[in-house]
Amino acid sequence: MHPISADDIARIPLFSAVERDFLESIARNAKRLPCQARDRIVEEGDQAGALFLIAAGYFKAVTISEGGKETLLSIMGPGEVFGELSILDGQTRSATVTALQVGALVIIEQRQLLDLLHSSPVLAIQLLKGLCLRVRDLTRRCGELGSMAVPGRLAQAILRLAELHGHSEGQLVKIPVRISQQDLGALAGATRESVNKQIGAWQIARILCVEDGYLVLNDLAALRLLVLDDQLEREPRAVRQSGGARDKLPNRK
Repeated sequence: MHPISADDIARIPLFSAVERDFLESIARNAKRLPCQARDRIVEEGDQAGALFLIAAGYFKAVTISEGGKETLLSIMGPGEVFGELSILDGQTRSATVTALQVGALVIIEQRQLLDLLHSSPVLAIQLLKGLCLRVRDLTRRCGELGSMAVPGRLAQAILRLAELHGHSEGQLVKIPVRISQQDLGALAGATRESVNKQIGAWQIARILCVEDGYLVLNDLAALRLLVLDDQLEREPRAVRQSGGARDKLPNRK
């Protein structure tokens, strides 16, 4: 296992614009953590202690209710980071993060990160941008849960996975991490049974296939059309409702 270098840190988008001196300082003090599938990296409610950079592999972040129900927040891959929220606000971990496959993390201790944030405005701004993106993504997903049917939500979730993590193989796009139908359902706000039924229908239509547990997308355009059709189907209803409200306005002539 080779030592962590400044170049290794610079490959993480959060640190790509950070000054070289800071990168070298981070590399000298950072630690590498190898992971196996199903390893729990942090637990919801734990005290904050470090920022984690994903060097290899895929991880999922979930929250668990008092009744034991999991809510899947995100699936993260190489180049992403987690653990920054509790470092910044001093609160306990807001989610449990588990490895989905063999991977590797780079760990930056809390004290070093806070020192760097005070010294590097570039890093502080990049970290805030990352947090903003996560808030926007969660806001968008909440909106979809209330406004789209299951096929549209599932298609949108798969398209987002393809956009973030997909590998192009000619005309195909492969999502390089095995994602259970239960987790797909959690991303789309659907039951495992409805996901199974929809995936089966899309396989028959040759929109996608499942190879050794990996999703392979044959027809991205068809998935995008499913999302668009769902949105258009609901648009006339909103227009009719707003039109009805306008019809009730008094005539000012």
